[in-house]
Amino acid sequence: MKLGIIMKHFALFFMLLVPMTMAAQKQYFLPTGASSMDEKERPLIEVYLPKQELANGCAVVLCPGGAMRWLSWESDVIKMATFLNERGIAAIGLRYHLNKGGGQMPQGAKMPPMVDVTHPDQFLQADANPMHFAYGDSIIRLAAADAQAAIRMVREHADEWRISKDKIGFLGFSAGGGVAIAATMSADEIERPDFLCTNFGPSLMPVTVPKNAPPLLIMTRVDHPNVAAGLVALFMEWKKAGANAELHMYGDGKGPYELMPETGETTTETWSTQLIQWLKAKGLIKELTFANMAGIYDDEKQESRFCLNEDGTATWGMIGSLHFTEYTYTINGNIICLKPKDVESEDDCYEYDENTRILKNEQGTVYYRQLVE
Repeated sequence: MKLGIIMKHFALFFMLLVPMTMAAQKQYFLPTGASSMDEKERPLIEVYLPKQELANGCAVVLCPGGAMRWLSWESDVIKMATFLNERGIAAIGLRYHLNKGGGQMPQGAKMPPMVDVTHPDQFLQADANPMHFAYGDSIIRLAAADAQAAIRMVREHADEWRISKDKIGFLGFSAGGGVAIAATMSADEIERPDFLCTNFGPSLMPVTVPKNAPPLLIMTRVDHPNVAAGLVALFMEWKKAGANAELHMYGDGKGPYELMPETGETTTETWSTQLIQWLKAKGLIKELTFANMAGIYDDEKQESRFCLNEDGTATWGMIGSLHFTEYTYTINGNIICLKPKDVESEDDCYEYDENTRILKNEQGTVYYRQLVE
């Protein structure tokens, strides 16, 4: 059975089942964890790679939330990895150091009052950590080192995992956002992310924007105490340093800030779509469209020819013949699938190489070449 039919028959089942059953393809312990640590707590990455024919070279290191005391792995890694893989993006789940109850807050210390979005100036250097103490800060530094090691490891395996070394970045959730920000501030060249996205997660340390800071995407809801104000302050620090930053402050929505069905009832639920659009706008992922696929293609023997139109239709026929067949076509990543109009038939699917303008069949054989004027 060909690719198009398989996708059509199983797409819905796959989307419903995978978030609960998807297993990482590989696990790698990070060098930042002591060998004496319990294996269940030792820092590691879990690697989720997209299907080879969908891979676009981008990789996102997922830093899950959990108040630095646990990790929201199911929502922030497993479900998010499925979402990213379906769009050709490699997903790298990061298990980082956590505060397991050690250390004590200063005697008599009290939590400061909550800060709403109108007072970002309350967080000097965008530091939204409500309570600093020595042990807690040391865990943040350890977690940041884990995140840096994750970026380094992904770059070291980039060729093997079909990842572009200049398209690797962070997406942090809640406290994981704070970890990603801290890692970015002190990273060396090989550990520096190419982009930084924080979802509901302000900085947990004073912010010093690094030279050659990566583009920053911030997403949160306006009504969240401390978080919203801390992220506004983070945005301002990035802009004052002359770095690229974008802020999405949603005015509605409720519940945990994770993947949500887009019902049209709130704007918050569109954050994941906004993330993908931002990655495209930054040139980190590229999606083929009818417009850049359109053209005339001849087979290798120059016996047959088909024409792809910008409206998603196509015609095919033998060169020199007046007879032709009409098709429609769809694009998924760099896979183009053609289907005859008004005929029950399996899709004919080909992989498109944008550099050589070659279409290959499922066995990797060159089938058609695009004619260039």
